[in-house]
Amino acid sequence: MRKLVVIAVIAGCLPTFAWGPEGHSLVARIAHAQLTPAARARVDEILGPGTTMVSIASWADEVRRSRADTAPWHYIDIPIDQPHLDMARDCPKGDCVLAKIEDFRKALNDPPSRRTSAARI
Repeated sequence: MRKLVVIAVIAGCLPTFAWGPEGHSLVARIAHAQLTPAARARVDEILGPGTTMVSIASWADEVRRSRADTAPWHYIDIPIDQPHLDMARDCPKGDCVLAKIEDFRKALNDPPSRRTSAARI
């Protein structure tokens, strides 16, 4: 029994990785399968030939160290002692994944701003 406790403690101390490329790829495959034909065509148009949602699913992980200004777009930190998300506290400058999803959603729906947002990425 004691050995099991020691193994559990050691295993709990090992570093963990949230999604990794495999997790992002799986989510992209599931998301792509859920798209309507019209949405799938629009995604294909935006991504261009030879690029798929699966092929770019880990892009944010791959560039966040070299593009430090976009790193916060990948996550949102909610203090562990808080019961829920508070955008004023957890994303005060609009520089977190939830705010950026909304920014990019608006950019996709407004062609002139799409060019501006794309230039920033």
